Amino acid sequence: MKKTVIILSVLVLIAGSCEHAAKKQAENKLHTHAERDTIEKNKDISDPTNTLNGNTETLTLQYVVWGCTCANWITLADFEKFQNSALAEHCIFIEPASKDLELPSDFDPFEHFIQVTGQFYVKPDYPKGTIQEEEHLDKARVFCFTEIEIIKNK
Repeated sequence: MKKTVIILSVLVLIAGSCEHAAKKQAENKLHTHAERDTIEKNKDISDPTNTLNGNTETLTLQYVVWGCTCANWITLADFEKFQNSALAEHCIFIEPASKDLELPSDFDPFEHFIQVTGQFYVKPDYPKGTIQEEEHLDKARVFCFTEIEIIKNK
C-alpha cells in the first residue's frame, strides 16, 4: 500500500510538471505568434519582383479624396469616363523613383493636378514601402515617376 501511494505521488508530480511544461510551451508559442504578427504588420507588402514595363509616359493626374489609403490618383480622361461608376477600379498609386522626388508641399487636391513622367509596373501592386495596415488594401496599377510638376486646376 505504501508503495502504491509513493508511485501515485511520483506520477502526480510528473504529470504536474509535464502540465506546467506544456503550459509554458503554449505561452511561448503565443508569444512567438504575437511577434510574428508584429513582424508581418511592419513588412513591406509590395512585390519586390515586380518590374517596370519599359514604356515611359507622361500622365496628368487628379487626386481623388477617398476615406481610405487606397489608390487615389486617376487620369483626367478616366475621371471623365468613370466618375459616375467604377471610378475606384481605374485609380492608380504613384511612387517616386527616388527619395528626393516628393509631392510638393503646396499641392492642394482641390486646386491642382499633377503631371508625372515615368513608367507603370507590369503587375498591379502596392507602392514600394507600403506597410500592411488593419484596413484591407486592394492592389492597383502603380506608376513610378521620375518627374513631377504641379498644374493649376482651371
